[in-house]
Amino acid sequence: MGAIAATFVLLLALAPGVAFAEPLSRDQVPEPLAPWVDWVLRDAPDAVCPFVHGLGERRQCVWPSRLTLTLDARGGRFEQRWRVFRPSWVPLPGDLKNWPEDVTVDETRTAVVNKGGAPGLRLPPGRHTIAGTFSFAELPESLPVPAETGLLGLTLNGRSVPFPDRDLAGRLWLRRQPETQETGSRLDVIVHRRVIDGVPLLLDTRIELKVAGPAREMLLGRAVPAGFVAMSLSAPLPTRVEGDGRLLVQVRPGTWQLALSARHLGGPVEAITLDAFDPEAAPWDAEEVWVFDARNQLRVVEVEGVPGIDPQQTTLPPEWRQLPAYLMTSGSQMKLAERRRGDEDPAPDQLALARTLWLDFDGGGYTVHD
Repeated sequence: MGAIAATFVLLLALAPGVAFAEPLSRDQVPEPLAPWVDWVLRDAPDAVCPFVHGLGERRQCVWPSRLTLTLDARGGRFEQRWRVFRPSWVPLPGDLKNWPEDVTVDETRTAVVNKGGAPGLRLPPGRHTIAGTFSFAELPESLPVPAETGLLGLTLNGRSVPFPDRDLAGRLWLRRQPETQETGSRLDVIVHRRVIDGVPLLLDTRIELKVAGPAREMLLGRAVPAGFVAMSLSAPLPTRVEGDGRLLVQVRPGTWQLALSARHLGGPVEAITLDAFDPEAAPWDAEEVWVFDARNQLRVVEVEGVPGIDPQQTTLPPEWRQLPAYLMTSGSQMKLAERRRGDEDPAPDQLALARTLWLDFDGGGYTVHD
């Protein structure tokens, strides 16, 4: 029983309390429990890695920073920093035809390994700086870059390229012209929300980003209204919810869809206010379309204070268009006028029991699971 209790305590100590909590380091484990650490973590190698916010139990064990490439017709150089939480494979730019050379990890020469047809390295935990060179007979048409990399800086033939031409397959195009030349940076934000009148009240937010210009870090408007707290975030770009509810996103050219779920912190909600905002200070949609998803078995409400619109004439997600839609603007308030609480005619109570019994080996009793 002593070993079991010690293991249970250790598991509790190693479990992160919040999404951004740091894993417990080995030197913080109490001395009587230290011999159990390797045994506890044997079948959970990712336990030392931080969670990806909003994706349940998914953890990310390697985190890249900006990849810088300086290239010309004869070759060039690359450099990138990585944060590694457990021994992991890290991809490098290049391929079998354009293999990275003279690669160093923290200024120490390192051999590059062919990992599934692409160059890679296996790195120990810690912060590492990877650098290397390329040699070309002529400038290639494209160069693969790791899909995990969100930010890319390119200098080509001595000139900085403000809009690197990178496709969804991870290729960086070096010798083709984009179909459309962007003359400046642009970011359009389109926001739709679904109010789910549950207990607690939930708010699903869909954000569409249309980005032109260089890859950059942008602080957007407040995605979580006052009185709500974020529960999950799904985004194809590196994204973080700040303490004030605003979104910090590392954007790059393209069209991107973000999904954010939040819950209300109080009891029954009588009104939801869309915070007043300044589009010049923080890019955000001037108008939002909200839909109301009623839960009549809990309460019946009427939406007041905001104009109703035809959901079929909007760009709402298709699965939301069967719900009543309303137009929200900066500072507008959706009032939820309660007409009835509870279900006047509920279904009869039901009870289902599934029971499994195991006979003890000595025949003297049973173990029962209901």
